[in-house]
Amino acid sequence: MQSTSQKKLSAALHEFPGIKEGLDATKIRELRGDALKLSYSDDKAELLKDISIESVKKAWFTLAHLVLSPGAKVYDMGCDNGEMTFAMAVMRPDCDFTGLEKNKKSFQEAQARFTLPNLKFEEGNVLAPEVAAGSLDAVINSFLLHDIYSTFGYNELHVRQSLEAHFRCLKTDGLLFIRDYLMPNPGEYVLMQFLEQESKGQAIAELCETDLLELYAETARAKNDPVCRGFFLEQLPPRVPKTQLYRLPHKWAYEFILRKDGRDNWEEQLEEEYTFFTDRDYKRELRALAARVLYTAPHRDEAYISKYFEQSFRLYNEDGTSLGMPPTSYIILAQKTEKAESLLLQERRATKGQTPALDVRAMRDDTTGKIHDIATRNKSFTDVLPYRVSADGRLTVFIREGVPRPLANTIPRGSHNIDGRRWSGHMTEPLSFETEIFESIRTGGAQVLEDFFRKLAMRVAPGAIAEEGPAFYPDPSVIDERIDTSYVRLETDSTHAAQFTVQLEEGDETVTAKIREVGAQDLLDAIAAGLIPNSNLEVQLLALFEKLNIESITWGECPLQLEEIEAEATLTSKQVMEAASQEDKRFKNARGVAGDIKVIESIFVDAGQDEQGGTADYATKNISFILPESNITNIVAVLPLVKSHNDEVMAEIVQSFQPVPQRYRGNGMTLSVPSFPIPREIQTPDQLKKFVAAKFEVDPKYVARMGESYFTHIQMTPQRIYPYVINATRMAFKGQRHGTTSLTNTKDLWKLCYWDNHDSFIKVVSRAYKQFCNNSDLSVKWSLKQSISAPYKKTIANDSAFISDRRPK
Repeated sequence: MQSTSQKKLSAALHEFPGIKEGLDATKIRELRGDALKLSYSDDKAELLKDISIESVKKAWFTLAHLVLSPGAKVYDMGCDNGEMTFAMAVMRPDCDFTGLEKNKKSFQEAQARFTLPNLKFEEGNVLAPEVAAGSLDAVINSFLLHDIYSTFGYNELHVRQSLEAHFRCLKTDGLLFIRDYLMPNPGEYVLMQFLEQESKGQAIAELCETDLLELYAETARAKNDPVCRGFFLEQLPPRVPKTQLYRLPHKWAYEFILRKDGRDNWEEQLEEEYTFFTDRDYKRELRALAARVLYTAPHRDEAYISKYFEQSFRLYNEDGTSLGMPPTSYIILAQKTEKAESLLLQERRATKGQTPALDVRAMRDDTTGKIHDIATRNKSFTDVLPYRVSADGRLTVFIREGVPRPLANTIPRGSHNIDGRRWSGHMTEPLSFETEIFESIRTGGAQVLEDFFRKLAMRVAPGAIAEEGPAFYPDPSVIDERIDTSYVRLETDSTHAAQFTVQLEEGDETVTAKIREVGAQDLLDAIAAGLIPNSNLEVQLLALFEKLNIESITWGECPLQLEEIEAEATLTSKQVMEAASQEDKRFKNARGVAGDIKVIESIFVDAGQDEQGGTADYATKNISFILPESNITNIVAVLPLVKSHNDEVMAEIVQSFQPVPQRYRGNGMTLSVPSFPIPREIQTPDQLKKFVAAKFEVDPKYVARMGESYFTHIQMTPQRIYPYVINATRMAFKGQRHGTTSLTNTKDLWKLCYWDNHDSFIKVVSRAYKQFCNNSDLSVKWSLKQSISAPYKKTIANDSAFISDRRPK
């Protein structure tokens, strides 16, 4: 039975012919205006109130990786009971979703339970779906492939056939989203340590974990002949009193970890094998299909890890080094391309005797005598976001996709890929122009602006100007560059294509740029999920939402409670602006260099598919970039937060003077958050969390990620920022502050977010403000209410890791 709200939404959708095929994406969006109004109001909560929070979050997380255009056709392969498919259809009523399920009972349940005009369910073979070739915009494989692998006798061939069949259904540029588990390196053994424990009985539910592990070692792979079941397991003398220690293959340790808490369906799951492909295996199979593997990432459900992993076991390699807690799933996003297109951009080797394209010069601080090395491209750039707001209040922006950024894949020199996230090197970014060129367009009058955007296949709205947005210093102590932002309002009619290509001049080259109109909220979701590691785009979008008085939505959460303290004297935004308005030219040009940074010139390779279906290098390019002399490219930026007795959220920030801002505004005063290089021995998220806790002398439970890592300035350096937040009850800090530390009201600090400032400061503070200052008119809260939002009414910090994985059934 449909609820009243379901009927209301269905009726609203049926009133508009946009659900029919043959209309362009813009028309579909306009025709569904009323339906969208319903979907973003309380009706969304009503439609989803009986859906599990897990399914709702899975739906959001999946959609966040797809960044769909209106009218997109999406197939959810192996949709099970249809909950996630339904939730996606509710969230995106402007797209069409089909859930394909081979199990008759599950299919009938989904079909009977869920009805929406943009949703249907089909019973069929997920190995060979009856879908026209090249007809879909996205295919979803959510925890499906390991089921196929197990169902057909642990055979990789059927997984390969499924990938081929699903890829065949995609249009060019269509996306395949895979969420499953990743097999550890074959042949690798680990040590698994448990606290001493005893079983309460002989039933599966009564067995302690060590007895369950020993039973599993004899019965795993239940489809095999009984003699061939199981795996090697060796109990070793304990190294710590009152513990039990086992040696076993890494793969089977991970298999046990993933299923040990699913006792209710233990026997059924014995036939399942969750891990079968390594990261290299997945990429090999996908690239054989001419797929661009846009993004791969281990996903960590921190709440689940805390509850079921950290209280249960420890994992070590054979020499006793801690491996930390394993991920709870793995994400792969692959894009269908033409055979001649680029699949992977990466560094091949350093060159010798080449003149670098970057310059390094020195500046001396007259007050301290310190010499600062500054790198420059001798150019400044302005990011431009053309936008429009539809009749239903949906904000969309025009962005560039597939921007080649090879520095995403430089050879590791002194830092580890701590969170394991990787990109093909093809990024989503705002349009960007040299500031000198765009400034002449901005100030040239309405006709000049209109003519410029007409060449980009866009129509400027009558009376529109280039509106000023936030400015950023990617790294005001090292990179001599400020990135400005401009917004340009476009006409709201349906004349703009949803996706098109234009020719852009980039230096001495003319490049073909792919431009697409995308929902601004969809981009924020993609950033929160970790897909887009751009350092500027999140703040640019948040500023545009606020400028237009449109509410944005944040979905992440983490269990970080802020404790109250007696607030000390605080720094105000007024004091900051007064200090910044005074002339201060302490930095002077200096001879030579300090030797803190170095310029690297390397050959980068563009790899694609050859005519035989293999991977071949078909283009190379010399690129200059900078590294610190230490080669350490990982930086942790930490925002210490507390709550005063009058319920104000307070942040510890750093005031310092840096050379780059002085060049632009005559005063180098800058705000930042405490940050410091991550030592090369830090290799895992668990180690990083403990490292941050030690720096601030707090328990690790008071430390949480403030979203995913991002690149500082991927055009110039592979440096990555790992943003963290702590409940700084002691306000103790042993790291390098590079300036004066002050306690500041976060609401007051928000006023400075869009004053030209340190990139990391703006990004981290804006995230914290949106999350912790929930009572403000500027706060952004998850719009779903009632039973869905009830568990999350505590103070939270944005952390996309807290999006639940579907546990194996």
